[in-house]
Order: sequence, then structure tokens, then C-alpha cells
Amino acid sequence: MSKSITQEAIKEASRETAKRLAAAGFKRKGFHLHRKAGELFHAIQFQASRWGSTAEGKFTVNLIVTSPDLYEAWIGPFPLNPASALFPIQMRIGSLMLERSDHWWTVDSDTDISSLATEVAETIEDCAVRFFTAYESNEKLLSQLRKGICPGCTTPLAAVVHALIANNLGYKAEALEACRTALAKSEVPGFSKRVVSLAKKLGLPVT
Repeated sequence: MSKSITQEAIKEASRETAKRLAAAGFKRKGFHLHRKAGELFHAIQFQASRWGSTAEGKFTVNLIVTSPDLYEAWIGPFPLNPASALFPIQMRIGSLMLERSDHWWTVDSDTDISSLATEVAETIEDCAVRFFTAYESNEKLLSQLRKGICPGCTTPLAAVVHALIANNLGYKAEALEACRTALAKSEVPGFSKRVVSLAKKLGLPVT
């Protein structure tokens, strides 16, 4: 089965991005990129629209901050490709662009894929490096969480991430308070049970 034109565009954009960000430590795996940043991973994920065809389609870019410790504590086994670990931080690149709205690149038979790849790579180079600066370590991630910043997370889920990071860094009282916030903000019984179970594993007397 032949690749769609969207896949070809993503492939070229990924290659061009990898060239531009190699000096910043990013490595390409599949169509995606990642780098190690202290205890964290920074990842750049290319996402094709589900509604495309072989001859036309759209794609966007997700910026991800994750770590094996965080992912495995709440989700499960950490994937072989860090760009597949969509937890805890996810940010669509359009939110960082000038228009501050969701952005998808369109591809069809008239598209100059080489020019499009350059445009996408330049956008990622401009936006991603700036974004990842705020998440260069667990300590910086905790600083963002203390400000209430956790892109891609609901308020209760952000509190869970806060609890995990604070606990990892030895701030037990802060972790306990974050677990209590997660319980207070959640209206989903199943979620609350998971928080209580997590707190128990962390040795936090949440109940």
C-alpha cells in the first residue's frame, strides 16, 4: 500500500526538523523527535488528521514533556518512543504561533512538499525550543505546576502531576496537598479512587 501524500509531507518535515534541531540534542525516531532533559523527555510529535485520503490531508504538531516515572506512576509502561507518551504535558504548536489557535498544515497534489517541510521545521524551531525551556528539569516542571500551568491536563489531573513531582523531589507535604486538591476538584468516582490508590502507594495519608 502506497503512502499518503500527508505521510510524505510529515516524513520530509520530520527530516528537516531533525537537521535543524540536532545541535539542540533532538533525535529522530520514526517520524517523531525527542531529547533527554534531566529526568524528563522533550518530544515533538507529528499528528495526521484522521479524515485525510491518499491524495490530500492535514497534519499538526504536538509538543510533549514526559518522563518514565510520571508516565508509569499514572498511565502504565513507558513506550519505546517517548513521543508516544502523551502525559503529562501536551501543547499543540498552534497555541504558540502568532494566531494562538489550533493550526493544521494542508497537503494536496499541488503542495510543494519541500517548501512546506521548511516552513514546518522553521515553525517548530521557533516555537518548540522556547516552549521546552520552561521544562528542563523536574524542578522547573514543579515551578510551572505551582503557577497552575500544566498544558493538556484538566485541573484534577494537573494536581496529580503536581503530587507526583513534589513527591519525587521530597516535598511530601506539598504532594499531600496536591492529592487533596485532585480529590476536591474531581467529580468522577473512578478518578478519585485512582488518586486515593496513588496516594497510598506514595505513602501520603490522604484519607
